[in-house]
Amino acid sequence: MGKPFPSTLELKAILFDVDGTITDSDPLHFQAFKEIFQQLSFPFCLGSLCSPTVWSEQARAEWGQAGFKNGEPMTKEYFLKQISGKLNSVIAAEQFPVLDEPARAKITEEKEARFRSLAREHTTEIPGLSRFVEWIKQRGLRRAAVSNSPRDNVEQVISALGLNDFFELVVIGNECERPKPFPDPYLKALQHFGVSSEQALVFEVSTSNLPTPCASRRENFYTSALLKKCV
Repeated sequence: MGKPFPSTLELKAILFDVDGTITDSDPLHFQAFKEIFQQLSFPFCLGSLCSPTVWSEQARAEWGQAGFKNGEPMTKEYFLKQISGKLNSVIAAEQFPVLDEPARAKITEEKEARFRSLAREHTTEIPGLSRFVEWIKQRGLRRAAVSNSPRDNVEQVISALGLNDFFELVVIGNECERPKPFPDPYLKALQHFGVSSEQALVFEVSTSNLPTPCASRRENFYTSALLKKCV
């Protein structure tokens, strides 16, 4: 049986995922992806995403004149099943197999720019976050944002929520040797704070992002995701 949940006397650090834990960002990601896929319909596709430097003639032919799903808008169900929670590199490889890496990167960069534009105007906190933030500050707990999202996205969301002074550290998965679900981003935060994994609480929205020590047993992380411990 796993270790008991850490008491407030033992707790020294709180580590937050960002998307879905401090804000419900999925609707904004969905809208950004939907716009990108709707744009990629040839021969009516305009703008830099449709240039020959991104889409060769062969790639256009393989993608199809109508584009994604024969021109049908992306559905929320498709987004949740095929896209949500995945790294951009994985999404691009799965959704645009006809493109090379630089072309895929161009598309994902444009998608993230659109997300940030939406986030500036439409980011709201998860209900109860402000009260929890005050609870954390009153107890002097260390706090970090640990995310697989691009740094610009994370900083945009944190700023929009007025949490720049709350988070002491922002750890980005792609800036570590290995992103989540590997434990490296979390371990980097723990090392920065000088606390053990038994003294930290992780808030994750996606079980797929829970640290792989759940499988390797090398570390123990307590997580609020589904109110289960990663032990």
